[in-house]
Amino acid sequence: MQQNLDSMYDRELTGTFTITQDDYGCYVLNGSYDWGRGDWTSTYNVKGIKHDGSSMTWTSTADESDVSVYVRIDSLPELK
Repeated sequence: MQQNLDSMYDRELTGTFTITQDDYGCYVLNGSYDWGRGDWTSTYNVKGIKHDGSSMTWTSTADESDVSVYVRIDSLPELK
């Protein structure tokens, strides 16, 4: 995963994740980072997945105000 949430520069985070379905048919996502960095801060409900795979919305199961929208891009922009 590439992200720049805690700095102006992007970084790659590696690890594992699982996607399951709850009793209501909602997708639930959680994971852990490599190199002993621990589990993700939260477990997320994944909704709003576009049929073409262009975007999806994650909402924290612990805090419904924690919402992230992820959009597919063709390539990472180059930093200058």
